[in-house]
Amino acid sequence: MKLDQLRRMALFAMVAQQGSFTAVSQQQNIATSAISAAISQLESEIGTRLLHRTTRKISLTDAGAVFLIRCQAMLFEANTAHEELAQMVDQLVGTLTITASQWQADVWLLPALTPLLQANPNLRLHLLVNDRRLDLVENNIDIAIRSGVLADSSLIARPLANLPEWVVAAPRYLAQNRTPQNIHDLNQHRIIAFTPFEHPQHIKLIDANGVPQTAQLSMGAQTDSVEMVRQLAVMGLGIARLPQKMVEQELARGQLVQVLPQYSLPAIKVYAMTSKRDLQPAKVLAALVTLHDFMAQV
Repeated sequence: MKLDQLRRMALFAMVAQQGSFTAVSQQQNIATSAISAAISQLESEIGTRLLHRTTRKISLTDAGAVFLIRCQAMLFEANTAHEELAQMVDQLVGTLTITASQWQADVWLLPALTPLLQANPNLRLHLLVNDRRLDLVENNIDIAIRSGVLADSSLIARPLANLPEWVVAAPRYLAQNRTPQNIHDLNQHRIIAFTPFEHPQHIKLIDANGVPQTAQLSMGAQTDSVEMVRQLAVMGLGIARLPQKMVEQELARGQLVQVLPQYSLPAIKVYAMTSKRDLQPAKVLAALVTLHDFMAQV
């Protein structure tokens, strides 16, 4: 069945319900003659008359009365679908799909979103824990939490936070490889490389005068998981660059120490990514606001 036929069926049902071509014309902003022509074409396609027309009124034929039942059901389903979709857009219902790393999920997503989920029992969370950058459209993802330098794309990036980052290493590693005193010493050391970085073997530091300098380390280990970078650093396999907040406990326990504290690293920018800015359902908008507010507090 063609779309034009569905349109003619809808007009027939409206005319039958209203009992007037003029009323439907005013309601739908369609010329009366166009409505009459559409129903005449529908009757021609079906091969039978649906309406009795006189100068005073219209009435259904026997075939028209039977056909009207199906046409009304079609309109009812269409209206119901529209109303249900409008409710989904305006209310916090359905599945909210988010991708993030394990650490981001532990530290931000779960603490931030748990109250939102508890307050809205019809909202469900689908959390994809992954350090890889999944395609949002292909994987039907609402929000992706990403950090660092973003590649040019059609995605919309909403800033969430700037995270201080430190260079750290295990005391056992430094005891075996001499603690670096300046950035040039780093060139003699091994790094635990986070492979999603554009230059995973580089460390860019800023000196006391605000001058950026870059060291290139040899490869000690490499991984695409930031959580594994932390664990490998604790094991003493090399120097690592990690968010300060991520290594707070290891620093407090003496499992890791800060290397070259007289230098600083550029803060890591954290973003919430969506595939588009406009026409986001309420569940996505609520999650974005919740994440932004939570990150601003912590």
